[in-house]
Amino acid sequence: MEEYNNKAELDLMKEQMRELKRIVAGKDLVNNELMRQVISYKAQWIRRYNKVQLFVLLPFIYIVFLLLTYRQNLSWGFYWATVFFTTCSAVFDVYINRMSDKDYTSMPLFDLMTALVKRQKMRRIQFAIGIPAVALWCLWYAMELNTVENESLITGAVIGAAFGVCIGYRIFAKAQRTDDAAVSDIRKMMDERD
Repeated sequence: MEEYNNKAELDLMKEQMRELKRIVAGKDLVNNELMRQVISYKAQWIRRYNKVQLFVLLPFIYIVFLLLTYRQNLSWGFYWATVFFTTCSAVFDVYINRMSDKDYTSMPLFDLMTALVKRQKMRRIQFAIGIPAVALWCLWYAMELNTVENESLITGAVIGAAFGVCIGYRIFAKAQRTDDAAVSDIRKMMDERD
């Protein structure tokens, strides 16, 4: 009889353990989905910035430099080079940051982490190419303005260029930090699974 009670208790404990594992697995799934949603939410600003860049900043740059070309007698080559470089930069930003909310919530964790690390690397490459390109563009702009011989315009251009570089670096650094945090969170989720 005692052996029967021990076996019954053991079977009951096994059943409770299976139920506990099922509950814990369900909670892990919910936690995993919530973490993915949080990661996606934190990265939403990057997708919004891409839209602002394409639909607000690019047209603004086109119009401002078109007006400068007419008013300050800048060369058309400089205008079209400005349009080309700013458009290329915006298109590369959109390409680099092309992940959607669905990607964050449905991709396997390892693939998502790999995509985020690749995105950080591509962003660093774009930044490394962009800095010398901006420096050359600024030099060309200074030469264009020097033909105008307007000191206040040259001073404004230098201040504007410095301000633009600072803003660009802050956006770059914030995007890198966002992806770093996401990669760290994904690593934690993967470690918890193991």
